[in-house]
Amino acid sequence: MVNLAQDSIRKADISKSSAVVTLGGPQSANDTDRAMRRELENLKAILDKKIPYLGICLGMQTLVKAAGGNVITCPIKETGFLTLMAIAMLSNSPNKA
Repeated sequence: MVNLAQDSIRKADISKSSAVVTLGGPQSANDTDRAMRRELENLKAILDKKIPYLGICLGMQTLVKAAGGNVITCPIKETGFLTLMAIAMLSNSPNKA
């Protein structure tokens, strides 16, 4: 496990990784600090080795950036708490609401 906030100078050892999951955080893939530069470098190595990758929130931003894409700022803040309601999508679902 690599903690982006604490391990900004450590290169991840991915040699034994069968998959990688990157979660969210307050950072942006467009940040230019040492920690984000290292995160993108690690992710490029993961992509080069074709290791399966799941990016959630910031993890998706870093995937896009490491693969050569562009990450743009959303004009509406997307962080915080939101009330959700689960709805059964299939009429034969055993979890019908």
